[in-house]
Amino acid sequence: MTPYTAFLRVRHPSIDPALVTTTLGLTPIHAWAAGSVREAVGAEGARGRHSDSYWLAPLGDAAWQPARSPAAVTAAAIGKGVWPLTRALPLEAFLLGQLRLLMPNKAFFARLKDEGAACELAVTLSPDERWNVDLPPALLRSLADLNIGLSIEVNAESDGDADA
Repeated sequence: MTPYTAFLRVRHPSIDPALVTTTLGLTPIHAWAAGSVREAVGAEGARGRHSDSYWLAPLGDAAWQPARSPAAVTAAAIGKGVWPLTRALPLEAFLLGQLRLLMPNKAFFARLKDEGAACELAVTLSPDERWNVDLPPALLRSLADLNIGLSIEVNAESDGDADA
């Protein structure tokens, strides 16, 4: 089975990211409010203010377990595959399960859309070999019902045999 990670991403013109956190019950690993100071990153980073609000939270068994410390959910932990559930289920079944957990917030997602937000499930696949993704109608219907897009990124490791 192809390893993957999944996140819920929200971009909004002005919402307080704390409201997204409180409403969805997920802890973001990245969040900022529109108008907040943007820190310079690296030598070429530009300081300024964020033009919109942004919120990004991991999905998986750890995301829905309140007993787990939010401090344990870091970008480094994500890269190490901290969620065994994302390795135990086919991607399609995992995503459908996550959407079912989000479904009670359908009105909130409708409000976000009405206010100009963009919401998406961002999935990164790391295939070792041949892979495919089947998106059943129930999954696509749930995404549409919640006004959530789907972004799939594939990180295929090169074997070093590329033409020079």
